[in-house]
Formats: sequence, structure tokens, C-alpha cells
Amino acid sequence: MGFKHRTTGMASIHSLPVELMDSILQNLDRKDIKTCMLVCHAWLSWAERIFHSRPRITSAQSMERFIQFAKAKGIGGSVRHLHIVGKINYSSMDPTPWILEAPARLGPVTPNVLSLHFQNVEGVAFTEMFWV
Repeated sequence: MGFKHRTTGMASIHSLPVELMDSILQNLDRKDIKTCMLVCHAWLSWAERIFHSRPRITSAQSMERFIQFAKAKGIGGSVRHLHIVGKINYSSMDPTPWILEAPARLGPVTPNVLSLHFQNVEGVAFTEMFWV
């Protein structure tokens, strides 16, 4: 039993509405989305957009790589949820200043972000200027 197409009987995945495909892919974890990217060219563009809609930035280097990739591929507008992850063993003796720079650096590249999630940033000294 499958999705019936009016004229040919069975429908292919390519005849599904984009919204339905997006809804399906958004419920997958990152590993499964990566697998979908390998299925075929048609799935690559859908899965790639969903995969990059919620990046995890874990260092200054990963932030720079993401910025370059987003500009080159034009996927920055697809980002909806941005995750900034600090060091698990954070200490005030070992600062992570890139976390304070992340919103200002990533904002212009990701104009459609709906949520910004910080993890492992308990020791980061956020100032009032950070939120402006």
C-alpha cells in the first residue's frame, strides 16, 4: 500500500510535496539525515538543507569552517536552530572567547535563526554588550 498518484497508480518520492519531505527529514537524527544525503541527487538537496538547518558549533575552527561552507554553498538561510557548544571541562583559567564572538560572527551568515542554544558555557563571562 503506497501513496497513489492520480494518473500512474504509484507515486515516486519525487512527486511528494516538499513540505511533506521536509517534515519527514526534520524528524530524523543527524546520522540518518547523512544517510539520506547518499540516496540520490534529489534527496541530497532536501537532506543537506535539513542537515544544515541546525548546526553545532564547537570551536573557533568549526565556526570558521561553517561560515566558509555556508557562504560557499548558500545554506546560511536554511539555519533555524544554532547550537553553540563549549568545552565540557570549562575552566575560567582556560577561556573560550570564540563563544562570545559566535552570535556576531554567525548572525550575518544565518539570518533566519529561530533559536540559539548554548551548552557547556557556565564559566563564560557574558556581558550586557553580548546581548545587544
